[in-house]
Amino acid sequence: MSTLRLNTGDLRVASSGDILVTGGVGSCVVICIWDPTAQLGGMAHVCNASSDGNILFPGRSAETAVPTLINLLIKQGASPLALEVKLAGGGNMFSGIEIGTSGDVGFHIANATRRTLQLFSLNLVEHSLGGRLGRAVSFCLTTGQVDVRFTNGQSLSLTKRG
Repeated sequence: MSTLRLNTGDLRVASSGDILVTGGVGSCVVICIWDPTAQLGGMAHVCNASSDGNILFPGRSAETAVPTLINLLIKQGASPLALEVKLAGGGNMFSGIEIGTSGDVGFHIANATRRTLQLFSLNLVEHSLGGRLGRAVSFCLTTGQVDVRFTNGQSLSLTKRG
């Protein structure tokens, strides 16, 4: 079993036996896409609500990360109709900014991510979005389970399947 680490703005695909891990998730959104039959999946640590035309770093925004992950997964044998998505992050990390307002960066990244998933007709099965806590996320490609560890020590497992 290999543990593969991602930094902010990265994306990666892997297969059964691998675990994708990223930390430092505040206002960013982590996208986990999985094909349960092929046991293939990918993770992106999205840090921007828009790509602003930058295609050199596809992991930085959902509008470039999602199609890139889909294409990479299909090349490795995943079925586009079987893909399931779990999301984590999108927190409001600034105490002086009201949740859901124009200054709430995490809110905007989460909404852009949801819109992108809808454009590609992807099945969002579970999420842990919002709040004011940072997170670390791990994604097991054997089971599809996404574990979220919050900065206050609490944890949550996203285990539902579509």
